[in-house]
Amino acid sequence: MRERWIDVLLVTASENLYYFTGYDAWSFYVHQMGIVALDADEPILVLRDQDTPCAEFTAFVAPENVIGYPERFIGDRALHVMSFIADLLRERAWDAGTVGVEMDSHFFTARCYQQLTSELVDADLLVNWVWTVKSAAEIAYMRQAGVIAGLAMAAAREHIRPGVRECDAAARVMDAMIEGTPEFGGDLPPAGEFLMSPGEKATEPHLVWTDAPFAIDVAVNVELGGCRKRYNAGLARTLHLGTPPAELLALQNVVNDGMETALSAVRPGVTAESIEAAWRREISKAGYDTTSRIGYSIELACATTWIDRTVSLKQGDTTVLESGMTFHMICGRWKGAHNLEFSETFRVPETGHELLTDFPRQILTADA
Repeated sequence: MRERWIDVLLVTASENLYYFTGYDAWSFYVHQMGIVALDADEPILVLRDQDTPCAEFTAFVAPENVIGYPERFIGDRALHVMSFIADLLRERAWDAGTVGVEMDSHFFTARCYQQLTSELVDADLLVNWVWTVKSAAEIAYMRQAGVIAGLAMAAAREHIRPGVRECDAAARVMDAMIEGTPEFGGDLPPAGEFLMSPGEKATEPHLVWTDAPFAIDVAVNVELGGCRKRYNAGLARTLHLGTPPAELLALQNVVNDGMETALSAVRPGVTAESIEAAWRREISKAGYDTTSRIGYSIELACATTWIDRTVSLKQGDTTVLESGMTFHMICGRWKGAHNLEFSETFRVPETGHELLTDFPRQILTADA
């Protein structure tokens, strides 16, 4: 904040509220805010009054720093919570300094901006960039999320079968995501992060299940994740219901070689774009080319997406990797008759990389 000349930071992104205060409740559908001031010992958490008891169970800020706004601000077009926030800023003389706000947060609306137009500075992603480098405790949660991701993918391999409805298999996968292990349970990933594209739909990377039964002799791309204490690890694999054709097996080798080359390039001090360039050089040897990114920074997330909108493994991103960063790398092909998708979540340690899920990186069949 000092580097950006910000005296008071207004935080609305759910994952950033969680990061600053520990607050974790399904209350993001109404306005809520964290206020971080340079002259305050800890953040102020502003919630709907009826949600303040949730802070008693989850937040680690002092009770006097949890402030509830009255119910009259809910569902009244003539009133807006940002007026309550503005009064609070004035009461504490925080309106006199430079106020920063997350301008591209999902939960900071156009009307929020209209109510707080004086002395605002765009502080979007300021918090996100802070937590691109994880603490040891955060990495521990992500490793547990990686274990859960492996269990969920094992459930997908077990229950995706010809004749089984897509929704029924999806339910079993969700069970595994939430059940976790006897030692630690799981959370539902943000926005229920679980994609499943069978057959012809495998050409599209962002489709979900239907109630149609799985057919025989089709590929199914599955992208899911494990979530532990809101920290996430993504994992994608391709299943084939039947004997995989030779063309798909050949594509598997190309993608795996490219992914291994990219992962081998990971270490502190290299740029994000150099990782993607290593992937592209390798797959070009087999006649393939692509311009899309192959990964992004992943970690803490609550309601919307686990992509933190900071670092991307893509052409033109010159961000230098640091020890403690974590990424979800997704490599594959989604064009033509044969499609395939593999992904790994990895940590950047002092040297090399650490995969957070131990799961075979191959085309999965009923017996493999």
